[in-house]
Amino acid sequence: MRFSTITKFIVTGVILAVLATAGWYINQGLFAYPGDSPTGKYKLELKSGDTIYTLAQKLKNDKVINNADILPYVSKFTVSPTLKSGVYQLDLPAKPDAILWQINNQKPLPSDNTVSVSLIEGDTAEDIADKLEKASVVKAIDFLSFIQDPKNFDLSTYPFLPKPQTNCKYGDILKNCPKYYLEGYLFPDTYNFYMGSKPEIITTKLLRNFNTKFWVKNSSKFDPDPEKSRTDLYNHIILSSVVEREVGRNYIKAMVNDSDLNEERRQVAAVYINRGTQKMKWQSDPTVWYGVDRKKGVAVDGDLNWGSAKYKTGYNTYQNLGYPVGPIANSGAETLESVLNPAQSDYLFFVSDKTGKMYFGKNLDEHNTNIDKVRQVNKNLP
Repeated sequence: MRFSTITKFIVTGVILAVLATAGWYINQGLFAYPGDSPTGKYKLELKSGDTIYTLAQKLKNDKVINNADILPYVSKFTVSPTLKSGVYQLDLPAKPDAILWQINNQKPLPSDNTVSVSLIEGDTAEDIADKLEKASVVKAIDFLSFIQDPKNFDLSTYPFLPKPQTNCKYGDILKNCPKYYLEGYLFPDTYNFYMGSKPEIITTKLLRNFNTKFWVKNSSKFDPDPEKSRTDLYNHIILSSVVEREVGRNYIKAMVNDSDLNEERRQVAAVYINRGTQKMKWQSDPTVWYGVDRKKGVAVDGDLNWGSAKYKTGYNTYQNLGYPVGPIANSGAETLESVLNPAQSDYLFFVSDKTGKMYFGKNLDEHNTNIDKVRQVNKNLP
């Protein structure tokens, strides 16, 4: 009887020891890191579409973890990270739960095959296309062809986009049609793109940014009727683009603060609105330049007679009354929002000096006085 009890204790002890040893080996094999794990900083690159399972296989292949099946299991009970594309720097060696924690608490760096591209306020669609091509993101001609065709964009997805014109073909500016359907909506910002991206991936990112940073905040300021809202917004985008190209500083930005620039934007917007009310042509130089396709060799040759047939397009506000046929640039949030609240003034004219500072006049006499003032200011500038 006594021998039987001792035997039971011994057998139980052996079993517990075996289970403990097996548990230790299982823990080391599954939940611990491999003995030959990389040490120090480890670069982990995640691509769009990667999941916890593809992540686990990457780590297993690089000997960061022992078993690819354990990471998804651990994530259910500890940290379930949001996997964003980019490059992560992990401190190794580390157990699976620690790896998941590091990923979840880190902002990824741009991937090795991603590039940062800065689109600035006032860039045209062609400026943007050139930047994207130089950064090896997409061929300029492919990007421009894509944004020219309104069939590539769903108005139910992007309710702020204009109703496509049906009486002409986009790009045919001699027949009063805009160059590019998306001109004016390619929101200026700094973006990270994959090299070799498709145009639809790029435009989705730009349009979503426009939606987030302008439309969501300001949609209530436009007509609640969707059709009227599109028309009103399109006219706003056109006016803002002209203001964007007119207002700025050619010297260092420190010479003026943002509030002064915004006030100038509001005043310039008022000038165009006032001229329209009085049936005066806008006579904006940037609108003419936008319509001149310099890449196809339209020569100016010192001829600045914007009324010339050479410059006849739907954008020429020296020849055409009212709004140009479409936006001439892509405006930043400050301009878009400033133009929503144009100044209440009687100004009909403005001129700028070499620095970009504006001088406003209510009539031609005041305008001519400002021109003389600008000439004197410019003489004293380097």
